[in-house]
Amino acid sequence: MTDPTLTLAATGDYLATLRLPAGHQGFEQVRAILREADCAVTNLEMTILDDGEGTAGALSGGTHLRTAPDRLDDLKAYGFHLVGTANNHVLDYGIDGLEAHHRHLRTAGISASGTGAQLAEASRAVFHDSPNGRVALVSVVSTAHRTWHASRQRGDLAGRPGVNGLRHVKSLAVTADQVRALTEIAALTETNNMVDMQIREGFVPPLPPGHIPFGNDLYGYPQIYHAAAADERLGLTTHPHPDDMARLTRTIRDAALQADSVIVNFHAHEMKGDDKTAPADFVHTAARAFIDAGAHAVIGHGPHVVRGIELYSGRLICYSTGDFVFQDETLQALPQEWYDEHGYVDEESGRRVRFSGAPGEETDGVTLQEGMHKLAAAAGEHWLSNSWDAMHGILPVWKQRPDGTLAELTVHALDLGRDLPVSRKGFPAPAGGAEGRRLLTELAERSAPYGTSFEIAADGASARLVLSA
Repeated sequence: MTDPTLTLAATGDYLATLRLPAGHQGFEQVRAILREADCAVTNLEMTILDDGEGTAGALSGGTHLRTAPDRLDDLKAYGFHLVGTANNHVLDYGIDGLEAHHRHLRTAGISASGTGAQLAEASRAVFHDSPNGRVALVSVVSTAHRTWHASRQRGDLAGRPGVNGLRHVKSLAVTADQVRALTEIAALTETNNMVDMQIREGFVPPLPPGHIPFGNDLYGYPQIYHAAAADERLGLTTHPHPDDMARLTRTIRDAALQADSVIVNFHAHEMKGDDKTAPADFVHTAARAFIDAGAHAVIGHGPHVVRGIELYSGRLICYSTGDFVFQDETLQALPQEWYDEHGYVDEESGRRVRFSGAPGEETDGVTLQEGMHKLAAAAGEHWLSNSWDAMHGILPVWKQRPDGTLAELTVHALDLGRDLPVSRKGFPAPAGGAEGRRLLTELAERSAPYGTSFEIAADGASARLVLSA
């Protein structure tokens, strides 16, 4: 058998608001793992901004996330070669924030894929040349509002800056009686009046018979319900948008002509039912299609939980590697809407306490840090940086044969310091013992439906993929 020639490593979300402290326990060990690789990649789930840069958007990816440019020094110190930027936070601070973000990445000498001044730039691959081969990275996000997607450049109009987006098509099949009920509810509540007017006036094409709109989804797209055919399954099924898939597979095919290995960085929060560990239908379809188009590995992240691993056509799909760095409690500022919408119930008085409108404002409210501390305490393990899932991740390191197939895979367990003080939590260190064994056992259980199995090391710190003969 030909010896493997490329060693690759990838992590999940890199969401840092703190500087890595000197002598951080675990840094050297994690860096040593990453430096085994000819190429290491990560997903930068932050907007990089200096003071005064960016305009807080009316929409965010959940919370308006930003961090200072010096945090990129820590990212580079870990040894990452390529960075994905297509995610649901990169436009938290608008197009001007995205432009500043790109400027800081260029200044730091970081090669990044996934966003751009228009769709062609956002879609393109970036490359790293190692002594053992050339690696390409294509970064794509499905979890992004429709207004965040980059648009095509035209001869008569500039393209829109944004993300390399993958939309998905929803099939919402219900019974005929349920369609009638939705129609009656829409009439009573005037839910569809504006849509009906747009159809009459030609702004929106008419819907097929038997289809009814009813509200919009999280990303701004209308929810279209229809009466299921006799042989159709009731409920929600999803498919990747064919136009986006055509563009993405072209990019992957082109990258495969130029590189020895193509990694697709796939940011997807979407889940099957209400189980965050289970990817939505379209995520499976898209990931496998990326491999069919020539990708050698698909590395998922986004839901802040580890998902299963699949070996498809001899190539690697990690549906989510979880988090690598995660710090959401040390943001220094948030837009006014956040203050207006958030508060907490005081345990002694039982009344709702609102947040201050501005730092230091003399009101009955509290400062941002006081308020976030209260919210985190009230939410308990549901607060992401208190949860087991968000504060653990995996670091896969794999070897690729010259024919592009997977030769071996070692998955390292990571602990992000869930129980540490806020001032020090959120940086990765190797996990072992019972904690590492728990994480890797969960990974094995979530991988089993794909026919994937692992052997967990005796120290609980890593697991090796079992390859069939």
